Amino acid sequence: MENFKWYRDFLNPLLLSKIYQEVKICLSLALPLAIAQISELSIIAFDTWTMGRLGSQILAGGALGYMTFRYIFTIGLCTISAINTVSSIAFGAKELQKLSYIPTQGFYLSLILALPMMVILGSASIWMNFLGQEAANIYLAQSYLKAVLWGLPALFCYEVLRNVLVAINRPKMITAIATFSIFLNAGANYIFAFGKFGLPNLGLAGIGWATTTVFWFQLSAALIFILLSPDLAEYKLINTKFPFQLSVFKEIIKIGWASGGHWISAGGSTLVLVYLFGYLGSVPLAAYQIARQMNNIIRHIILGLAQAVTARVGQMYGQQDKRGVQYAGFVGLAIGIFGTVIYLIFIAINRASIVSIFLTPKTTNDFAVFQLACIFLIVVALLQIVNELDTISTAALLGIKDTKIPMLIGLFSHWGIGLGSVYLLTFYWHFQGVGLMLSEYLAMLLPAIAFPLRFYLKTRKLTF
Repeated sequence: MENFKWYRDFLNPLLLSKIYQEVKICLSLALPLAIAQISELSIIAFDTWTMGRLGSQILAGGALGYMTFRYIFTIGLCTISAINTVSSIAFGAKELQKLSYIPTQGFYLSLILALPMMVILGSASIWMNFLGQEAANIYLAQSYLKAVLWGLPALFCYEVLRNVLVAINRPKMITAIATFSIFLNAGANYIFAFGKFGLPNLGLAGIGWATTTVFWFQLSAALIFILLSPDLAEYKLINTKFPFQLSVFKEIIKIGWASGGHWISAGGSTLVLVYLFGYLGSVPLAAYQIARQMNNIIRHIILGLAQAVTARVGQMYGQQDKRGVQYAGFVGLAIGIFGTVIYLIFIAINRASIVSIFLTPKTTNDFAVFQLACIFLIVVALLQIVNELDTISTAALLGIKDTKIPMLIGLFSHWGIGLGSVYLLTFYWHFQGVGLMLSEYLAMLLPAIAFPLRFYLKTRKLTF
């Protein structure tokens, strides 16, 4: 046994170190959230599969409807993400009375956000026509949007409860709800879209109603869990009197509006790139679509980690633990970088096999798409390194309530540097699709450098 003494002498201090403890706590939060994110991605994938089964025209209209819906609702989700920050700080500071007010204020914010968005989505046929979309696609997209918009209030209210549960270290219920939602969504799609059990065949609108059903189920399940869980009774998260606390509501708005604005700039520039890929032709657009599927997987895993980082930084901030705040932020960044490097190696080794999952080349056009998709996969994997630094450091800054300056940096980076470089890379130097993807890389490069540095400088000056 003496031969192994040096192992114990080396490992014991490591296992007792604060960095190791932070890694352990962060992963205990991040892994269930990452699984939940992948489960939600599976729902989107099944919706796309169902649309494809209904025909190529419905798939095109459904894609237009879903991309529109996704861009709109993500503005709300980013705004509501401030709930995680405020709840984490209150939880860390043991301000249980303030914590009990937060869900109700989030519900009010959810309704304020949902109602105008429902109007915008309900009138999509009017403004889509001005954007030059095909009439058939507009009609189909509108049928989807008129069904799915009724789920917006439930989606936002569930996101409020989801953020609170993350903040108080209860992520496992979120994973359970997301996992069950996969099966509920599949069953609802089958019944509503194809008209089973005596119900009418609703087609694309049926997929929208299935999504709405899932949103209301998720909210109901979270409410039941919170109300019936003995472990959560002390927090009194659900108050049936729905008291309005102006100070808490203003704090959420002050943090959240900039997060929503950050998404408007980042998501908007990405949407422009998608349309530019379409302008370049079907081959680069199809190759980009394949590459984006792998991008979505790692992206959703990073988002799960980002939620955990916001919660951990906020908790340490609430405890007025300066070193703990720094550990929480930089440990999260280190975990993300490690995972992204593994992902990059996996893509580099298996890129041809991955592309073959989505496409079996039979024609000259197919071979062109296949080869370009293999190149795009490498670019996407490299892009994830800067994306990880951007996303995790943004989450860390959110944990210390720093959102306004990051929003302005993001706005300049995405719309100034990113879209500004499109002309040079794509049209002047003729890099075509690779140029578009490199412009996306450049758009994230400034935040990837500036945000971790800003987090370090801001936390170094913390005085509690």
